Amino acid sequence: MPQFVYVRENTDKGIKWKTIDLSTQSLDDISSLINSYYVNQIELEKQNKELKINNDRLNGLFLNYSYLYENAPFGCFTLDMNGLIVGVNSTVLKLLSIEKDKIINKPLQIFIANDDIVVFYMLRSKAISSNTTQVGEIKFKKKDGLLPVQINCMRIDDSKDNLKKIMVTVFDFTEVMKARVAISSRYEFEKIIATLSRKLIASPFDNIDEVINASLQNIGVFSGVDRVYICMFSSNMEILTITHEWCAKDISPLIPHVNKISVNKFFPFLEKIKRLETIQVPNILNMPLEEKINLGIFHIDDLKSFIITPLIYSKNIVGIIGCDSKTIRKNWSQDLINLIKISGDIFTSGLMRNKEQGKEHIEEIEEILITDFEEIGIPENNWKFEKKTNIDAESIESLPKAFVKKDNTVIISCPQCMRQKIITTNEINGLGNILDIMCPCNYSFDIKLEYRRSYRKTINLDGVFIRLPPENVKIIASTEEDWGRIRIENISIKGIGFTTPKPNMLMTGERCKVKFTLNDELRSVIDVRAVVRGVRDNYIGCEFIEGDKYSKILGFYLK
Repeated sequence: MPQFVYVRENTDKGIKWKTIDLSTQSLDDISSLINSYYVNQIELEKQNKELKINNDRLNGLFLNYSYLYENAPFGCFTLDMNGLIVGVNSTVLKLLSIEKDKIINKPLQIFIANDDIVVFYMLRSKAISSNTTQVGEIKFKKKDGLLPVQINCMRIDDSKDNLKKIMVTVFDFTEVMKARVAISSRYEFEKIIATLSRKLIASPFDNIDEVINASLQNIGVFSGVDRVYICMFSSNMEILTITHEWCAKDISPLIPHVNKISVNKFFPFLEKIKRLETIQVPNILNMPLEEKINLGIFHIDDLKSFIITPLIYSKNIVGIIGCDSKTIRKNWSQDLINLIKISGDIFTSGLMRNKEQGKEHIEEIEEILITDFEEIGIPENNWKFEKKTNIDAESIESLPKAFVKKDNTVIISCPQCMRQKIITTNEINGLGNILDIMCPCNYSFDIKLEYRRSYRKTINLDGVFIRLPPENVKIIASTEEDWGRIRIENISIKGIGFTTPKPNMLMTGERCKVKFTLNDELRSVIDVRAVVRGVRDNYIGCEFIEGDKYSKILGFYLK
């Protein structure tokens, strides 16, 4: 009777099993089979032992990974190939203040701020196509607002390099954003002071009012107030005169209507000013009634907050500098108070210098820094202007620019001695817009006349655009036509020019959102709405809709 058994056979193509009838085998063959079974048993036990060790090791690694994933100090999302969330750690739930069952099997983009969905799409797409980790900054939606985060996208492949999942990690950038704002504020603070000092020292006597008014505007924009002004006391301190004033848009200045003010109207604060105190009022509703009575005479209507600090010269009080806020109530920070005080000191020095310009000695520092050209025999009007020829396009782009104002005047500044001259376009008629200039100090330099209303800077930065639907319609970026990568080519305080991958991706009159990061020291993120004003193949020219949103950042970037 046949007795069949299975025997393992090693071949070049691997292990094969074959059937043998023991009844047809000799005793030696059967003995060999038994020995083969014995060897196979030992090998299987060894393999099982190794498999158990490897399995225990994998379980240990899995437990370690699970622990690290769950308890990581940063948020972790695991997405499937369709972009659905299949896993999150506890940090994500804490960051977004959400329960796990409310987020699992949902698309990640529904938790991202509408304006940043396109950024996430780009990062995810590039991570999948390039197999490299992609890093960016976006905002997540929360019940109580938006959460700024840094996001990292990476693909996870199986053993055959096929896309299996997508890992997204997020880091809370709340404190980073606060630090950036603080650093930006300090940087702009120092830049305002440095620019004011340099311009005021280098300014001719007859140009000092223009420098002061421009500086008041810088202070106002930086501080977020609606009015900045300077007032000077009469010699007997009985009359207060508004000498310089800057007002924000739609704020009526007081100078045309209120010129000289009796100190009696200013009496509630006079004693504090005499004691060299800074008067800061975050909320006028909390002021005593007797101090409110005459506020309307000296301040703008519907005032919410104000600050006043004395101007000192040669140990005497000569005036005041102050700020009014109508739009919002201001808690006057120490940095802002310092800015107003330091600016006031610089203004006072300049105004007193202007007042005493006929005297032989003003201050020792001015004698060192200001050159009196008349004393060394150089006539003030001894400037020479010629047409610049034989200059290539690349060199023209690198030339410093002088901007022609609406009244057809332009200020020429010598980079060597800082001397300035105001000329009209009639004086240089026929010379073109590239000038070769000789200063009275015998220094020669070239400039390019710029007739734009605002300076446009040539740049080369990556960004994205999102097509905006009509107003009051929710933004949805779901197709390739709704958004795209762009190359920012130029920017001004009022608009931007960029190129798109394909021609005519936007049409004249359409609205869009443009987002990119400046290459300034603070890596400032610009996220602004704009309207398309011109299209030429791949080039799109836009005007900002939110004109004042980034005026402070762009103002410093374009200088």
